[in-house]
Amino acid sequence: MKNKLFFLWLSVGCGLVPAIPCFSQWTGSPFRQKVFVENKGQFAEEIMFSAASGVVNVGFSKSGLIYEYNEAVMKKETGRDGKKEKKLETKYHSLRMEWVGSSPAVEMAAEEKVSFYYSYSFDPAKDKEGVKAGAYRKIIYRNLYPHIDVEYILPEKGGVKYSFLVHPGADISRIKMQWSGEEISKDAGGNVVIKSTFGDFIDHAPETFFAGNDQHIPSSFILNNNIVS
Repeated sequence: MKNKLFFLWLSVGCGLVPAIPCFSQWTGSPFRQKVFVENKGQFAEEIMFSAASGVVNVGFSKSGLIYEYNEAVMKKETGRDGKKEKKLETKYHSLRMEWVGSSPAVEMAAEEKVSFYYSYSFDPAKDKEGVKAGAYRKIIYRNLYPHIDVEYILPEKGGVKYSFLVHPGADISRIKMQWSGEEISKDAGGNVVIKSTFGDFIDHAPETFFAGNDQHIPSSFILNNNIVS
């Protein structure tokens, strides 16, 4: 096989009612900048890069993706004096996608570094400089499965876009994405719809072709319970 098979799978996108931005501690909005920020200790240890799509935080780890959303909820409570009081609370939501059976040798890399960086201060009183984290336009999972890579970018129109690069010798049946959503279905257009506690995510039907030309190759998602392949 001389040609490299190129899979273009449009990623999960969502439309949510804005609440509390998940990245209020950032010096700039990564959603507006369309970048992936490297982890310098400001995120959970498993997260290698993080980005934001609207008010949804997307964390990228070697084992998969984590979508997080903080919802501001106004509650009424009865005070000690018997009067009703309003209290603002934050409700945490999350949705996970895990790569099933992925290679333990997977490597995560970033490309197209931007000229600016993001700064974080864990204790401004002791550390005025804080941590400076680089930002990139693209991240890549190399050897996610044998002879299979996946690239992520943040399109201008919103959401997240991912592409599988399938090299000679690859077995595409090994690609499996397991979702933690409350309900997962496949619509008439071949899109996968993942229902979560903070909105519906749509993983659009794949577009598949050989690299270097526009020859279309028929393809579709296979849904088995909560696993998409």
